Amino acid sequence: MKDWISQKVDYNKNNDLLLQIDIEGDEYSVINALDEETIKKFRIILIEFHQLHYLFDDYMFEKINDAFKKILKFFYCSHIHPNNDVDFIFKEQNIIIPPVLEFSFLRKDRGKILDNELSFPSKIDQPNNSKKRDIILPKCWYKPVN
Repeated sequence: MKDWISQKVDYNKNNDLLLQIDIEGDEYSVINALDEETIKKFRIILIEFHQLHYLFDDYMFEKINDAFKKILKFFYCSHIHPNNDVDFIFKEQNIIIPPVLEFSFLRKDRGKILDNELSFPSKIDQPNNSKKRDIILPKCWYKPVN
């Protein structure tokens, strides 16, 4: 990624890039391969995370956990929306897991959390597939469990 960015822009001077990833499950490998200097080049990251229904598989959990830890070190999650184009919702240990979720992240030095009272879907959310019912994001994805 660093080499590709360097071919397109001045790597040392550009720190407000936007990264959009929808690569059908390979997003974890890409994020986990990024060094900290490169990930901090992005002001906004938009990622469609796939295979979240494997969250309780030890191998996938490590890949998913490592990717989210890397992102959340430098970014706030500003939005989450399930992709309703999938035909199932996974439930494990009383946790509802949409297999595909779209996330928006904002680099921490570009904003701050103003309100912890989150609610999804927001007024501007729309289903990915208008011919299918929308999936409401389970609160366990954005509200602390008591």
